[in-house]
Amino acid sequence: MPNQRMDERASSTFISSNALDQLLHEVKSSPLTAHGAIHAIELVSDVALVTVVTTQTRGATTPVAYRQTHLYRHDATGWTWTEPSPTLWGEPRTLLTQHLRFEYRLRDAPAVERAAHELDAMYRALRQDVGLPPPTGQRTVRVIPQLIAAGWRMDGQHLLVSSQLLMRLPSELSDAEALVQLLIDPFVTIALNETVQRHAIQLQWQEVVSGAQSWLHNTYCGERRVVRTICRQTVLPQNYAPVSLSMAALSSTASDSFALLGYRDYRFDGVALIDYVVAVYGRERLSSLLTALEAHSTWNTLIPAVFQVTAPAFEQEWQAYLRGEVPAGQRE
Repeated sequence: MPNQRMDERASSTFISSNALDQLLHEVKSSPLTAHGAIHAIELVSDVALVTVVTTQTRGATTPVAYRQTHLYRHDATGWTWTEPSPTLWGEPRTLLTQHLRFEYRLRDAPAVERAAHELDAMYRALRQDVGLPPPTGQRTVRVIPQLIAAGWRMDGQHLLVSSQLLMRLPSELSDAEALVQLLIDPFVTIALNETVQRHAIQLQWQEVVSGAQSWLHNTYCGERRVVRTICRQTVLPQNYAPVSLSMAALSSTASDSFALLGYRDYRFDGVALIDYVVAVYGRERLSSLLTALEAHSTWNTLIPAVFQVTAPAFEQEWQAYLRGEVPAGQRE
């Protein structure tokens, strides 16, 4: 018998054995839940919130359990899948941190309130990484009872995020940790978009900016237990091999066309370059590099201005680093 959880809004709700059997049949008949196990059922008036756990094998032998909540509405014809509504998610709430304004509803309160201050610190750190000043206002993060394909989307200046209850998440991951991992992507995107606009970075440097974006993703995802379905990392070739990366390719507007034709993925070049800059020159040089893109149109002027070496010497040392011949932290 599945667990029936009743909250105060549904304490007077009674479900007959026949209605319960119909609900179980509907859940098992749905392509989304047919192969899952029902973990819990919560009744709110004529709606059942059904948490289903499915198991997927990662790699050859490791099974991973995923949870997701589905909603079914009961009427004279039986149970049918239904969209979530704000009413089912409870009264609206607001939580303010130093740089963020969270708007959410009661059902999402545990996740938001546990993650809020960590998210505020991450938002501030990301801005510092790309050389932006501290934000002057609070960015609104609105957690909504709606399943968004990517988990989030922008609505003007507001960031809309799916309720974690509606997302398919690894069972081992708390809703709060899932929320933190999910927001790495939009926070990196927001910070770099503002940097590009603030410094009027030209299209020719798009691969450098893309490299910084992937490096930031990798770094912030790598600082926690990564769940790839939420926190997507750029997977680099082992040891960047073969070593055939070129600085010239990173300032070419033709790279998108080549990538579409399948010749290569220039994200590897960009991430490898940023990885080298941070490892050898220090993390603070990332913001110096991004800021300098505004004033320079060639590597020959950009590299000496940021790193105090010539562009050919810098590229040679980069190649040596990729071959493992230059240790991290060699330069001051």
